[in-house]
Amino acid sequence: MSATTAQPEIPWVTSDIEITSSIDHNVQPARAYLAPDSAKRPMIVFLHAWSATYQQRLAPDVEQWAHDQHWHIMAPDFRGPSWNASSCASDLAIQDVLDAVAYARQHAAVDDSRIYLVGCSGGGHFAMMMAARHPLLWAGVSAWVGISDLAKWHAHCCQSDVEYIANYAKHIESTCGGKPGSSPAVDAQLARRSPITWLKPGLPCILDINAGIHDGHTGSVPISHSLEAFNAVADPADRIAPADIAIMTSERRIPDHLQAAPEDPAYGAKPVLFRRSSGRARVTIFAGGHELLQKPLRCWLEKLNDQR
Repeated sequence: MSATTAQPEIPWVTSDIEITSSIDHNVQPARAYLAPDSAKRPMIVFLHAWSATYQQRLAPDVEQWAHDQHWHIMAPDFRGPSWNASSCASDLAIQDVLDAVAYARQHAAVDDSRIYLVGCSGGGHFAMMMAARHPLLWAGVSAWVGISDLAKWHAHCCQSDVEYIANYAKHIESTCGGKPGSSPAVDAQLARRSPITWLKPGLPCILDINAGIHDGHTGSVPISHSLEAFNAVADPADRIAPADIAIMTSERRIPDHLQAAPEDPAYGAKPVLFRRSSGRARVTIFAGGHELLQKPLRCWLEKLNDQR
């Protein structure tokens, strides 16, 4: 979930900038490319992973493509790694993302109808939160392998014998003030910082949720988080049965009675295993793990932008 390896080099440089919070006036760093064109351009906002910062290059190929298309790019820090009370979908961190969008609008020609949000892992958690809390800002939100329920993720991490996963439970406790169930105040914080609390049917923005079926086994976030987030925004008739979610999550397979997955060449060697849509939301389970697939993301952005 963190940027533990060297980030890929790309042949152009984003600028480190500083943005002052409109809530507490704390100066927050960000990484940005603001296209110099006078014509209004789309913008992608990238949200870093749980243990990373704004310096993480979440999807370098997609960044390069966006740059070549003269799109604006913004990567806010939103209070850094998600292990302190000011981060992890706090009101301060949420405002930091809103302030980053406002900064871009002030300093460049941004097409307000084509602002896209992308996050993976901890950034997927935050992307789902931003979709729920501020849906009218985004033309589309792409959330990859995100956490939808902090209390449930805490329980999963506590059961893990993998050290880095077990440590996430400590991060949650540090952020929310203690273990789930230890006090009403802690439970209130866990709920307030969990997208599942805010996601509701009839979500007005496009929300595209992706998860690799092996995540939670070879990665840190069980796919139930993505499937349950979809259920939270889906019409009742479109929801995935809890028993099917349990099978997909624990057995890493798609139940035979579910509709066959559609062909989607963008996923390449990690094909779509299950897909369901409801209203403006879609969930995809692919043959992978805890990761963001750049080609499907770029194809989704291209198609979505062409439709506007």
